[in-house]
Amino acid sequence: AHGLVEVLSRCDACLDIHSYTGAEGPPFLICEPSGFPVVQMMNVEVVSTGWAHAQPGATDDFMHSLGKVGICLEAGVKSEPELNAPLAYDCALQFLGHYELITPPQVYRKAQRHLVVYEQVLKKNEEGALARNFHTFERLEEGTLIGHDGLREYRAVASDVILFPRERCLVGQSLFLRARELPLS
Repeated sequence: AHGLVEVLSRCDACLDIHSYTGAEGPPFLICEPSGFPVVQMMNVEVVSTGWAHAQPGATDDFMHSLGKVGICLEAGVKSEPELNAPLAYDCALQFLGHYELITPPQVYRKAQRHLVVYEQVLKKNEEGALARNFHTFERLEEGTLIGHDGLREYRAVASDVILFPRERCLVGQSLFLRARELPLS
């Protein structure tokens, strides 16, 4: 990890490409507002910010701490690499084109959702559970029961979106994350 920190410290920006564990869900981007001019050119519907508060320590968070652009592309689920590769390649070209390292490819400028992650809820005991089967990036109506930990109920507030709901997780692991949907500016 120390070697990676040294390399990233010398970079102007970073695009970290991943896939995520889960049964379903669309590709999404993670960055802070300094990365919006870059990610708005990418053909990805969901742009999320605020991860440093919920899950600190990623490369995008490190780059942001240096005042640089850090972007993480979660290209899709790990079980479908053949579906993820074309998008990952396209986003890499957009990134390189933005920084004028290659001739910029087609710009997509599609409508994007902006989600601000504000809370990670950990499973606190064996009683912790979701109220029903939720889908990643599902918009929730205010007051919707999301789950409980045996002592406390978690209910949606206005503009809540659920991320990575996990019914089968161990005590101490993430049961779900919450985000608010805001305009991308």
